[in-house]
Amino acid sequence: MSIWGGWSSFLGYVAGSFLFDTYHCLGNFGFYFVLYKPLTLALNNYKRKAGIKIYTKVGDKGLTKQVTGKMVPKYDLQIEALGDVDELQSYLGVVIANLSKNCLQLKDELQDVQRDLYQLQADIVVKHHQEITHETVQQLEHRIDQLTPQIPSIPEFILPGGKATGANLQYARTVARRTERALVKLSLNEQELSDDVLKYLNRLSDYLFTLGRYANVLDNYTEIKSKKRESNRING
Repeated sequence: MSIWGGWSSFLGYVAGSFLFDTYHCLGNFGFYFVLYKPLTLALNNYKRKAGIKIYTKVGDKGLTKQVTGKMVPKYDLQIEALGDVDELQSYLGVVIANLSKNCLQLKDELQDVQRDLYQLQADIVVKHHQEITHETVQQLEHRIDQLTPQIPSIPEFILPGGKATGANLQYARTVARRTERALVKLSLNEQELSDDVLKYLNRLSDYLFTLGRYANVLDNYTEIKSKKRESNRING
């Protein structure tokens, strides 16, 4: 069997291919070590400059866009409710960031509440999304029942406050109450919400009140009655 062009042509082709592949390989290595890094940096800089910006200017006229794409005033009942949920969730972050050493054990459960509030926001804006359920409400009730025997009974009102953790939790309770009012207003006037969403916000304020008092127990703070008397301390 003969090779077209003869053995000399075949061997020349093999040698030429070897030299070409060698130079090609060396060229790739040169590109990688010499040009790859500066080109990558330039591309990343371009992406940063052309990327998504925090500000969109969509709301400059007092309107904002709902998940559905509908433009509504920023005082729309749904937007107001979502804003209150966002404020509550954010303030719980402040509570967590300022937990006392004795109250660090509360971090995980407070973060779980923050996660619940994310799901609650989705329940409000996404059709057929229902993550806050009867079981979610029961979990809060169960935790309240766990904490109640560990705090002093209160025959009358007490002054909100105490040590830093307890005071912050009491303030979070008031934000939860305002959030509940916003959700009820939304549900009665514009967009019917599930019973479980409304129940969750109601129980959440009770939970934060109880947790705030428990935090004061952990920090060895004695609560003060709201009515000033000679014996002004609940615990003696």
